[in-house]
Amino acid sequence: MSVQVPLLGLLVAALIAWAAPLSAADAPVRIGVLAYRGEERAPQAWAPTAYYLSDKVPGRRFEVVPYDLGGLRDAVRRRHVDFVLTNAGQYVELEAEFGVSRIATLKSIHEGETYTVLGAVVFTRDDRADISMLDDLRGKSFMGVARRAFGGFRMAWGELEEQGIDPFRDFSELRFSGFPQDQVVRAVRDGKVDAGTVRARTLQRMHREGEIDLSELRMLNPKSSGAFPYPHTTALYPEWPFARLSTTPVELSDKVAVALLQLSRDHPAARAAGIGGWTVPMDYGAVQELYARLQLGPYRYLGGYTLRDFTREYVYILALVAAVVLLLAGVTAFVLRLDRKVRRSEASLARAQKIAHLGNWEWDVQRNTVKWSGQTYHIFGLSRDTTPSFELFIEIVHPDDREALKEAINNALYHNEPFNIDHRILTPDGAVRIVNEQGEVELNDEGVAVRMTATVQDITERKLAEERIRTSEQEMGSILRNMQDTFFRISTYGSFLFISPSVRQLLGYSPDELIGKSIGCVLETGGERSRFIRELQAGDGYVKSFETRLVDAKGVPIPVSLNAHYYFDADGDVAGVEGTVRDITKLKNVEEDLYKQKERMQITLRSIGDGVITTDVSGVIDYMNPMAEELTGWRGEQAQGAELFQVFDVVDAATREPMERQFGACLSGEVRHSYVSHESVIRRPDGQQHSVELTLTPIRDFEEQVTGAVLVFHDVTDLRPPSAQLAYGAGHDG
Repeated sequence: MSVQVPLLGLLVAALIAWAAPLSAADAPVRIGVLAYRGEERAPQAWAPTAYYLSDKVPGRRFEVVPYDLGGLRDAVRRRHVDFVLTNAGQYVELEAEFGVSRIATLKSIHEGETYTVLGAVVFTRDDRADISMLDDLRGKSFMGVARRAFGGFRMAWGELEEQGIDPFRDFSELRFSGFPQDQVVRAVRDGKVDAGTVRARTLQRMHREGEIDLSELRMLNPKSSGAFPYPHTTALYPEWPFARLSTTPVELSDKVAVALLQLSRDHPAARAAGIGGWTVPMDYGAVQELYARLQLGPYRYLGGYTLRDFTREYVYILALVAAVVLLLAGVTAFVLRLDRKVRRSEASLARAQKIAHLGNWEWDVQRNTVKWSGQTYHIFGLSRDTTPSFELFIEIVHPDDREALKEAINNALYHNEPFNIDHRILTPDGAVRIVNEQGEVELNDEGVAVRMTATVQDITERKLAEERIRTSEQEMGSILRNMQDTFFRISTYGSFLFISPSVRQLLGYSPDELIGKSIGCVLETGGERSRFIRELQAGDGYVKSFETRLVDAKGVPIPVSLNAHYYFDADGDVAGVEGTVRDITKLKNVEEDLYKQKERMQITLRSIGDGVITTDVSGVIDYMNPMAEELTGWRGEQAQGAELFQVFDVVDAATREPMERQFGACLSGEVRHSYVSHESVIRRPDGQQHSVELTLTPIRDFEEQVTGAVLVFHDVTDLRPPSAQLAYGAGHDG
């Protein structure tokens, strides 16, 4: 899916967008796209398709929202999108987990020919003589795009598994680069890893764009197919599906499907995306088979012995039986071995059904006979000697749910519509359980239903868990709606996945206006994003009290403080960043006011004619103004940190005693307000003396605890009679 957009295509796409009906519904129709080549390239490729659909579906406006794998799954779970365009592997997972359904399959194009399948390559450098086939990769380093990437790892994983290679055990190192896939190619080319895997046409595209020289790389175990134009290592799988969510209106999805099928390869939307158009939805059974074999996605917890396993293991025995059919002893031995394997397989299936709380049943419609599996009896709370019947089955169903179930079964019988329905049952002990029924009918040659087969799964615990999650989300939603701080979550590409409603008070935007947009759109400068990332990395994924400025909807900068950290997906990979934002405008205003007050105080203290000294509670000097420096003969930087009476040599003029006792009483709290001395003398280190009036006042905090003291003294030497000065000096000479 090339992102090279011809100039004509862009111009036509812009005209389509301009001409789209202005009376479209307020809420846009969102198409979540897997941005496998990066967040910036996806809109370039798929925005023209959104414009095309806006033109073809009157009254609706479509828009493209790019996501990584984790972000797209989260968007589907939260129903932030109406349609999804993703790889076949993720589609199978979303179909099983959230009920999305495909409405069209992408047609790729190469040299004028279209195709609907894709393959992946496993490759190495051409100069690696020690690697000529997949089996040579044991003990080597290997790189994929992501553990959950379909074309970027899982297709190759399936091929490696066929060769008996476990990528998580048999490689010396298994690394993942993340999107875009081009990073894997560069890592192999530059010798950072021994081999890697990407989609087949990625190599061809990068060679065509001049990024690599294909002669420097070599594909392992190459294959060719008339259905696919590129050499490939893996099996071929269906191309990307365009799928609807279960909540998307059927009428809307039908219109979208028709519009996609009508899109020609020459239309600017198709040319922008580098595709040949769309076709009816393909069968994705091959992908489901791969995931079942690798026990991924919906098959993660279901293992066991399958018919494929049996065929692969005993194919030579089957051939031998055909050749020596007359050897009764050999045939008997084979049958006995086969019987044991089947019994083990049935036991394994029974264990798997027990683990999954999954049973199955079959209804012979013509004979009106029913068969239940052992787990079905268990789910219904009935003993194995109970005779199953369709009437008994309906009786077990909760009365309030019977009509809905009957309607689903009738639609299957008379309209050949498979059913998938959740309903309640009543067990004999009076308990209410919730089960999921999925079934379909088998028709005879006349189109009449003759047999119905279905599965029944006890989903009570899952439903209770979903209810707990719903309650938790509601509680969390209430917290987020009422908290003053704004909670946010962004993807690894920096786009908003979630933001709490308080963003409206903070920036004047609604959450919907920011979801899917880059965080850079609200940062004051582009450099702030890089600074934030550096702080996050330096803090091992955490950042606290990160101060920056955001721009609100009116363009006004808002000072804020961020606390944030990485969050991770189920595989332990970094999925993005989440945290809180707090408006610190008032705090900054208070800090500015305090700074101004401090400046005014400093200017005042420097300007007054009185000496001022402040100390802490232990009597250590922390400030002296210029007049105090002049009267004591000490400079402020020398005195700061020194004991008061090392610097301030003062005695009572009447008693000739040092004033340490009065100062100690002040710091201990004995002096409640102030101590005043009108007859004190300061002696300087150079021998000069000054008569001063002294005020000593304790400094108290808001709890009335003494935290220090302030001394204010005024030089009154010139006001004392000369005889008094001489008398004091004579009494203290030498």
